Amino acid sequence: MPSPEEQVSIDGLAQLKSHPLTFLQTNAFTAQGFIGQNAYRPTDLSFLLSGTKAKMGPLGQFTSVEEQAAAVNGQTALVTPMRASTANTDRLIAMPRFANGVADLWLTVRLSGCAIMVVDWGGEFSMVHLQPFGQGTWNRMAQKLMAKSDSVYKEMTRYSLQGEMTAIVNASATSGAPKKYILVFSQYRTGHRSVTGVAGDDGWTFFRQDYSNEGLVHNTAELQWTDWSSWKGYVPSGF
Repeated sequence: MPSPEEQVSIDGLAQLKSHPLTFLQTNAFTAQGFIGQNAYRPTDLSFLLSGTKAKMGPLGQFTSVEEQAAAVNGQTALVTPMRASTANTDRLIAMPRFANGVADLWLTVRLSGCAIMVVDWGGEFSMVHLQPFGQGTWNRMAQKLMAKSDSVYKEMTRYSLQGEMTAIVNASATSGAPKKYILVFSQYRTGHRSVTGVAGDDGWTFFRQDYSNEGLVHNTAELQWTDWSSWKGYVPSGF
């Protein structure tokens, strides 16, 4: 029989899967501890809900005995690690595709200046999470422009990330262009943002959650799919 603390986590995980928007409007949720460059499907994840803070990842991410005792273990999910700005050779490789129904949740680490793209290929789905290059990696002229204002730095970084995502989609497009996509940028120096996917009968639904450094949720929304044709400015040649 589960302890009262473990039962809280069991009930919280059930609510995240069945009523994700309600859960995320109340509980700051983070996913962590994922490795590599591409999405994969681990079966040994743990979920913990303590107060109004929830997290999910490998059990080793739960550092205290109390956390480990209160966590729900042996959970399966799709996870997408962040492709770091230092991953020069693997950064633009193709994304794997996953059919609907292979997991209940799709997780990625919280965004910190990053961007996430989710792609619907027409029954199969992919996700990539890109970390931007630091300001010091740009040429001198770009650095001067970025130094003028935060808004210039933000827009140049976002434009660069969108260009890289075009290259990744191009590398992944084995049978034509995607049908739909979701594109999410991080909050810019105003707190944290996480993206969580929940599986349904008709495919994946993704949610954005914004919260403060103190873990206070202040903005949660269901993300909307956009037709790929709106990506015209970044569509690779041949599409």
